[in-house]
Amino acid sequence: VLDIELPSAVINGPSVINIFAKDTLSLTSSAFIRDCDDTAVTSGLSIGYRVTRKNVLDLSLVSTSKNLFNFKLGAYALAPLTEYKVTLTATILTTLESSSMSVTVLVGQGELYAQLSGGSKIVARVLETSMIDASPSFDDDQNDVSGLEAGLRFSFACVQIEPLAESCDSSIEILPDSYVDQELEVFGDKLYFRAFTQGQGSITVWTVVVSDADSASFRSATASIDVEVVSEESPTVALSSNTVLGIINPGKTLTVTARVSTPAAILTTCTW
Repeated sequence: VLDIELPSAVINGPSVINIFAKDTLSLTSSAFIRDCDDTAVTSGLSIGYRVTRKNVLDLSLVSTSKNLFNFKLGAYALAPLTEYKVTLTATILTTLESSSMSVTVLVGQGELYAQLSGGSKIVARVLETSMIDASPSFDDDQNDVSGLEAGLRFSFACVQIEPLAESCDSSIEILPDSYVDQELEVFGDKLYFRAFTQGQGSITVWTVVVSDADSASFRSATASIDVEVVSEESPTVALSSNTVLGIINPGKTLTVTARVSTPAAILTTCTW
């Protein structure tokens, strides 16, 4: 019987890790051999990681950490709804004897977020083209893209709440530029509309439903905005900010931008 010395290879933490695509994967590990005094020694070892998906080695997934005992992948490096196996291997350089340990990484599917520009209410003048902008809507699984660029689908619905609760058809018309495919009534991420004269003084509520372009996914999100229809002479104001879903991190500067529109012949002053 040969007494073969094997190294120890350990990935700290649970054997199964659940994360999302937007998360950073960070693993810490240890590897060593025992010397004659039973002291753990790290010299003379080669340390390496590999990542497999469906038992196939993925050479594109390489740790960004400079520490050999840490394995790190940045946000969006891993695909949603995918199972990965990360394996640590420690090899003794003189004998080439090795040991390995693996952990399973399960990447879940993130949320969809419906977001409308302009806050909770916008003002539209009669007979002018106005816009409801849902392009800030985003998918947690997509990095630095939103709206149609994130592969999202959009549908819009409207109901009038003042002066009477009824359909919007008599007060507002949806313009062709709102559609990606007008014949199939496939909307883009911006809805363009024009208010009729008889719609002056009305308030309508528009709701956007954002869904995944993947027909196998049942993810969706909704957001609503009030639209007040005013006369041709009235100024309109739209506000936007650098928040995400109305949330801003502590220490970050809040920026609110106002977009003011007035008829050319009318002098208007603005105050905060």
